[in-house]
Amino acid sequence: MKTFKLTGPIETGGRKYSELTLRPMKAKDMRLLMAEENAADNQINLLAALAEVPCGVIDELELADYNELCLFTREQLQAKKPVTPRR
Repeated sequence: MKTFKLTGPIETGGRKYSELTLRPMKAKDMRLLMAEENAADNQINLLAALAEVPCGVIDELELADYNELCLFTREQLQAKKPVTPRR
């Protein structure tokens, strides 16, 4: 899990968010990247699922915060298992 402090607080649905914590991606999350024809909608759905917040929260992010969260997902997609040397 990784916590991101937001540039400024977001208020939506009667709740205020000043940070978002994203859980690590799982294989099942890959479905969210392919669910819609619109890639932006897929990314917003994925971020909302990882942060366990409504999509409206992601919609209201400053672009710099959105880009930082997207970078986290790209890093997750490229993650590899550590290789243990054989003896």
